[in-house]
Amino acid sequence: MPSPPARAAEFRPLPGIDAELTAVTGAAGRCVVLRGPAATAANIEHDLSSATTLHFAGHAITSAQTVSLLVAPDADSSGRVTDTWRP
Repeated sequence: MPSPPARAAEFRPLPGIDAELTAVTGAAGRCVVLRGPAATAANIEHDLSSATTLHFAGHAITSAQTVSLLVAPDADSSGRVTDTWRP
């Protein structure tokens, strides 16, 4: 597993995330939960291919040009470690 980019340490855990996860999975019926190290951009893309809905509970990084969601670090197809995903 690649080393996490230093940026991940800048964000605090989301309060109430366990209650939110329980509520969403209870309402959604069949669902796939990606949490912690499993919540990589590659895994999100893979599971979205058969999904009808996406619920993301996490941190976002914004700039004047784009919004990216902070995800678990993983190597992209070029071998570069990335910790963001753009929907």
